[in-house]
Amino acid sequence: MQTEVVHLVTDGACGPRNPGFMAVGIVIFNSKGELCYQRQEKLAWGTNSIAEYEALIRGLEWTRELGYKKLRVSVDSQLLFHQISGAYRVKAKHLKSLHRQARSLMQGFDYVELAWHARETPEAQIADGASKGKTYPLGMVLAQPVAPPPPQEVLTVKTSAKEPPPKLPPRRLTSFQDLGALRQALR
Repeated sequence: MQTEVVHLVTDGACGPRNPGFMAVGIVIFNSKGELCYQRQEKLAWGTNSIAEYEALIRGLEWTRELGYKKLRVSVDSQLLFHQISGAYRVKAKHLKSLHRQARSLMQGFDYVELAWHARETPEAQIADGASKGKTYPLGMVLAQPVAPPPPQEVLTVKTSAKEPPPKLPPRRLTSFQDLGALRQALR
């Protein structure tokens, strides 16, 4: 079992129109900010919202298979973030089972922090690229952000009662602007 906190970034894509053929991109950064896992999968016909949920579900499943128990999860879909957090109701019938499945999977981890991030962040662009079939070198570290990090919305989904949540760096793993400070904070 892996005890480090990893950063899971997911993205669902649909195209050339919505609805259309779907694909998901999942990338995982380790506690040092290095890309340690990436995956892309093409799916059947559906909407962009379905693709975003499928990306989150598959990302949670794959992270669990890798043995990680503590996650920071970033999504670029505000709708998905607000539905998972409970701020928005899930009205669309075709999303209700996906919502239940994602929430259930999150309960299987010791610690999950879900964050919404802008599509312009480097991590989001890598997940987006992965959903479109791009591959990136493992061990890659993001040194320069593409744009300043946006204000985040963060939800802690579950914290194990047995141990306190991990100490979080002042900047969540959404921009790696100050990689040296980030590495120290994660030690």
